[in-house]
Amino acid sequence: MTTTSAVKMKNIKKRTSSGISIFIDLLGFGRKILDATSYKDISKLADSLDIVRDAFDYKKKGAPSSTEEKRYALSDSVITFIPLKSEAMKYTNSFDVLLNEITTLAYDQMICIEHGIFIRGGVSYGWFYEDGDNFISDALTQAAALEKEIWAPVIGISDHTINYFKEHNARNFYSEDSDPLNRKTFLKMRRNMKTFYYLNYLKIAIEAVSPKVNEEFRALLRSDDQNKINEAYWHAQAEALLLHKQQILKAVKKIKDKEIRKKYQWLVNYHNKFSKPYIKVNPAVMIENIV
Repeated sequence: MTTTSAVKMKNIKKRTSSGISIFIDLLGFGRKILDATSYKDISKLADSLDIVRDAFDYKKKGAPSSTEEKRYALSDSVITFIPLKSEAMKYTNSFDVLLNEITTLAYDQMICIEHGIFIRGGVSYGWFYEDGDNFISDALTQAAALEKEIWAPVIGISDHTINYFKEHNARNFYSEDSDPLNRKTFLKMRRNMKTFYYLNYLKIAIEAVSPKVNEEFRALLRSDDQNKINEAYWHAQAEALLLHKQQILKAVKKIKDKEIRKKYQWLVNYHNKFSKPYIKVNPAVMIENIV
C-alpha cells in the first residue's frame, strides 16, 4: 500500500464509527408541505417541526446526554446518529446506553402525539462515515428502509439491532425478570409475510405516568395506603390514555383514504389491547373501530 493510500485509509478509519441510526418520518407532513401556498402555511409547518425537534432534542429539554448524538430535522424527517464511542461509554456499557436511547424514543413519540403529530420510524445498528459534507451510513440506509416497511405509526427496530442486544454480554448482569428484552420493550407485528419488531411506546410512556404532586397526593403518600396509591397511578395513566385516544380520533377525522385509515385502525387495536386493564378505572379509554 502506498503512503498516500495508507494515509487515506487512516483518515477513513478515523471518520468511521459504529452506532445507532434513527430515522423518523412525520406522517402526513409531506402532503402538508406540498399543499403549502403561503408564508402562514410555512410558519405552521416550521412550528410543527420545532415541536418534533424539541421532543427528540434532549439538550433543548435540559436532559443530560453524554452520547454525543447528532440530530437533523429535514423537511418531514428527523434523523439521529448515536455513536458507539462516546463519553457515556466510558462509565457504562453500550447495552445500557444504546437501549436507553432507543426506549427514550417512546416518550418523544408520546410528546409528538400529544401535539397531534403521528410518526413512523426505523432504528438500526451499523456504521457511519462522515467527512465534511459527505455522509455515508448503512445504519441510516437500513433505518430509512425499515421506516417504509413497518407501515404502521410505530418505530421499527431492525432484526440485527435486536440481535445485537440479545447477544450482548452486559445482558448477563440482569436477572430474567429485570432483563429489558423480557419486559415487552419491543413487540412484533406481521406485515406482508414478514415479522417486524417495534418499540412498545405505550407500555414505556404510559407506565411512567404518575399523579400530579399536589397536597392531596402527598397526603396519600404519607398514609402509606398502597392500594389507594396504586389507584391514583392507574387514574393518572388512564387520563394519559384518554389523551392518546382523543388525538387518534382527531387525526382520523381528517383522513378519507381507506388505506391510511387502516394504519390508524392498527393503532386503535394496539391502543385497545394495552388499555384493557384500565377499563376498570375508566371504560372510556377504549376506542371503537374506525374502518
